[in-house]
Parts: sequence; structure tokens; C-alpha cells
Amino acid sequence: MALFATMDDIRSSTSFLLPERDLAVFVGLKAGDVRATSHAKIEAHTARIKTVQRHILELHSIHNAALPLHVELPPELVLEIFRHLPFAYRGHIRVMHVCRLWRSLIQRTPEFWADFLSHSLEQSTRRRYEGLIRNGSEQMFLTSLSRSSPLGVNLTGGEWHLETIRTVPHHVCRLSSLTVTIGAYSVDTLFSILRIKIPLLEKLLLRLTCKASNGLMRTEILDKIGSWVPRADHFPRLHTVDVNGVLFPTLAVPTLKHLKLVGCAPAQCTSLTSRPCSRTNVPSLEALVSGLQRCQALLTCELNACLPSRIVTSHGMGVHLPQLQEFAVCTDSPSTRVILETITFPPHVYLSTSRCPTAQDSLLPTPPLPTLLSLHTLSLHVRSLWSPSQEQQEIQCNGTYKGFTDGQRRLVMGPDRIQWVKIGRSEVLNTLVVTFSPLERLTALELDFGFRIPVGEADWKLVLSSFVRLTSLTARSDSCRNLLRVLRRGQFRCPLDTLSISCLKGRRVQELLVRTIQDASLKHLRLRRLEFRQTVLTRERWRTCTRCEREDVDNVPLSAMQLAQLKAVIAEVITFPEVRDAE
Repeated sequence: MALFATMDDIRSSTSFLLPERDLAVFVGLKAGDVRATSHAKIEAHTARIKTVQRHILELHSIHNAALPLHVELPPELVLEIFRHLPFAYRGHIRVMHVCRLWRSLIQRTPEFWADFLSHSLEQSTRRRYEGLIRNGSEQMFLTSLSRSSPLGVNLTGGEWHLETIRTVPHHVCRLSSLTVTIGAYSVDTLFSILRIKIPLLEKLLLRLTCKASNGLMRTEILDKIGSWVPRADHFPRLHTVDVNGVLFPTLAVPTLKHLKLVGCAPAQCTSLTSRPCSRTNVPSLEALVSGLQRCQALLTCELNACLPSRIVTSHGMGVHLPQLQEFAVCTDSPSTRVILETITFPPHVYLSTSRCPTAQDSLLPTPPLPTLLSLHTLSLHVRSLWSPSQEQQEIQCNGTYKGFTDGQRRLVMGPDRIQWVKIGRSEVLNTLVVTFSPLERLTALELDFGFRIPVGEADWKLVLSSFVRLTSLTARSDSCRNLLRVLRRGQFRCPLDTLSISCLKGRRVQELLVRTIQDASLKHLRLRRLEFRQTVLTRERWRTCTRCEREDVDNVPLSAMQLAQLKAVIAEVITFPEVRDAE
């Protein structure tokens, strides 16, 4: 039976806007035929609509091409602008939605896509950031790689990114920077990529996570790496390597200029002890030396908690790094000394260690390193780890040594934990004398002692009598009484001509300062310049002071008579208050 017997039946069912000829085809059809016929017409009309929409878009493109903006800015110029467009945020992708012309141009701009790929991967690894390319966005990742060709690209990510890029080896050769954090079990995947010749690679930052390796031992990691050593032309541009120590000997190349080796990070370690394990450290001192011998162009080298445990001897091994400018080592004291003995440093290299010399371990090799021999100024900063009470006999402190040559910093040792004993001669200052007083070019000392760290007469006498070439002394402490007593008695041999004193108890030592300078200048002291600073505590430190200490730190300037008496015997006198920051 027909659904619509006549045209009147169709008109009476509802109000149609279709023409009569389109409605007439449904007269006399059964329900199933009506559905089939209507569906066919729907498909036909939809196809025509899509065709018309495409025509409209094409007409819009023709219209936009004639706009003054595009006439005055030819496509070649827009393309050049896109090459310099930095992609740092998701919003920058909106430039593709201005018009179809711009979209087609930007899709043909490799510089934009190389920057887009780099920032998207880097940002997607950060917490609270919904990156444009996330794990699993393989198509977007590969599309960005393709559109950025033939430029070099920066890749930042993890195992997923390594697995994906391994499927397109023709893009691996375009890597200019590779930064990945992977489990040790993915080392074989990593090296399957690195074995491809990468002529554009300049920077390599790799981190092995012990936590993700399911307890993989160092020997198993080395087995995964294998015995492969890259040829000299394999990474012709590689200048920066920042990797776990276990990877270094393999990745040592002659073009390397900046090297940083690290151990297992505490947050990524499966060790049950409080200290990180050594699974990702350098396998041995021999491996480290053999790697450094292949890196004669090194300018900077940092060894951060990556060495085998407690190296006690170099076994006669050595390496010369003729172009080295900066060297830093963070490890235990015995290993630090062995490393400093093993490497032959050029003059004026900047040297940094995490440890300070002690009475038990001098830390520095003999004969002194060239860096030490060139020092003109040495500073020692001692700070208590917490506010010590007056009753404490031992104070836990942090000590830091810094050395300078012609105003340029060349040495940093520490900050390291040291113990300061209130009674008797200071072991710290004794170590200072034993270690640094033989240096012939050292003529200036800066000694900065924190709140409630006492320095006795014997300590000042030891310092002034041992540094026989000392011409400048800067002292900062709670009180300078003991220093002034030593200066007044002449218990030193150095040709001191510049003296700078900063102390809390300024008012109570002013008269002693004037008498000392007057008396000593008539006998043995030939000062050319004197600086006297009365230090003022900040509010935080003031709250911990006793009543006597608060009376001592009142900032009262020298009287006009006292200042005149000092200027009568010293050519240059400078006095002013100084605010001490909270420690």
C-alpha cells in the first residue's frame, strides 16, 4: 500500500518547502521506497552543498588575496615573517586561523614547525601544562617532524618519543639537540638511535632513572650499551654532553667542549638507603680517564656525584686538558684529591669543589695546582647552620673558600660542613694557614665570620704571622677586640697597608681602635687605608640577641676627634654603617 496516494496526501501531512517536482516522486511509493528515495536525494543535496562550500572558500581565498594587506605584504614577505615567529605558547598557533593563505604559507615554513616541535615537546613534560604533543600523539609528532624538514630539531621527551623517532631513521639525522629521561631498560633503544650518524647533533642531555629500571645493575646497563665507540665524524658538531656517568666513556668525542656527568638522582633511585646508589655512576677511574683523553677540546667539565665510591689512588694515571677553563667536582674528599691529582690543569682554570680542606684531609694535591699558585686574594666565609647559644662549645657551620686572580674568581671550595670550637685555637684557621700561606702571590685575605662565631687572639696572631706577604686584610665578625690587640702588640710579620674591619660591637671598640692605630703606626704598622664598618643586625637576628648584645650593636658613629686622630696617621680613612642580612 502506498504511503502517499496523491499529492494532496503529501500536502496534508505537513507543510513542505520542496518544489512540486521533488514531492511528486514520492506519490504511490511504499514506506520502504520512500525512505530509500529520500535518503538518495539527501546524499545528492549534501554533495552539492559541500561542493558549493568549497567554491565559497575558494572565492574567499581569491577575495582575500586582493585585500590591501596581502597586496602590500606579498607571500614571500609573510613567509619570511613566519620564519622568525617564536612558538612559545599554545596561542601562537592561532596565526594559522587568520586565512587560508596564511595557513598554507605557515604549513610550508620549516622554521615555524621546528620551533613548534621543540616547544611543544619541552612544555608537555612539565606539570600542569597540557602540551600540544603528548605521549601517544604520534601523528602530530610525525607531522611536525615532516613539516620541519630539512631543518635540525630539538627533541625533548622520554621512552615514547625514542620509540617513535626510531621508526623514522631518516629524521634522526636531523636531531640538533636530544634531551630525554628514560629507564635504564631503554638504553638499548637509545643507542640504536645514537648509532645512526647524526651530523647536526650539538647537545645531548640524558638521564637514566634507576626507579624505572627495576633494579638494573651497572653491569647490565653496560651490557646494553655494548662496546660501541662513535667515530670522530659520527657527531661532528656535538659540543655539549650532560649524561649519567655510566654513559660517558662511550659518548666521549673529540669535538666535545662542555661536559657534565651526574650520578643517580635521589628522586629516581630505588636504593633503600638514605643515599642514592651508584648504578649510573662512572664505572671506574680508568673509564673516566680514557673518556677525558678523547676530549682534548674541553672548555668546561663538571663531575657531580658520579664517581666510584672513595677513590684513594690514581694508580699513576693522568690526563692533560690543555683548553680547560672551568672544572667542578662534587664528591667525597679522598676522591676529590685523586681527581685533582689525575688531571693536569692549564693556568688560570676556574676550579670548584664541594668539599673544603680540613686538618684530616688537605684535599689539594702537592705541588699546588696552577690555579692556586695564581691567586692574589682568598676569602673564607663561615656561617652557623643555626643560631648558636652562648653556652655551646662547638658550633656547626658551613664554610666556603673563594679565590681571585686579578679580580676574577678562580677558586670555590664548599659550602661544606665544618665544626667551630669556641675554646682554643681554631682548627679551621689552622687549616687555612697550612693550605694557603705558602702561596707566593697571595697578598689579600677576606675573613667573614658569622653571628656568635668567636675568633681568639691566638687565631689572629697565627693568620697575621703566617701570611708574610699579606698587604690587605678584610675582617668581619661580632667583635674585633682580639684582632686589635694583636695589631697593637705587633705580633705579625706581614707588610699590611690596607685594613678593613666590620663588627657588631662598634661603639665599644672605637676608642680601642683609635689607640691601637695611633700606637702601632708609631712602631710597626704602616697602613695606607683603613675602613671601619659598624654592622647593624636585621630584625630577625635582633630578636635572638641578649640585652648585652643589643647594647653592643648600637650604631654610634666615630666622634670628630676620633676621626681626626685616625686621619693624622693614615692617608685614607673610611667609616660607615653596614646592614647585615639575615643568615
